[in-house]
Amino acid sequence: NRAALVQLGLPISEFFIWFDDTELTERISQKYNSYYVMNSVVIHKTRSTVAPDIVTDDSRVPRYFYFFRNKFYVDKKYKGSYGVAKNLLFDTYTILKIIGHSKNKKFYRICILVKGVLAGIIFNPKPKMIKK
Repeated sequence: NRAALVQLGLPISEFFIWFDDTELTERISQKYNSYYVMNSVVIHKTRSTVAPDIVTDDSRVPRYFYFFRNKFYVDKKYKGSYGVAKNLLFDTYTILKIIGHSKNKKFYRICILVKGVLAGIIFNPKPKMIKK
């Protein structure tokens, strides 16, 4: 609701395309009662019905920088050392999947992933606040 956004700020614009909704949900749920609605449905109006994956996606590889940066930031900020460890395990697994399953640009994909994670370590954006 508006009161939550006035108190806690808007979604962080620097997130670009990934995890802005997750970060905002985490921020709000720390201060307000929040509920998981299992029957809710999200519709992403895209050409592809396949979930994005750096291992197989050939058209948007550079965008995955934001995925890995933002995911690391959210896990670090809201889940602490457990989130960081889980994130690094996921990233290691993803690198192994790239090596074993990507058809091309394996080194490039791994570089994008590593750059995203390293950027996530120092990434510290602030939400824009709404004037009352």
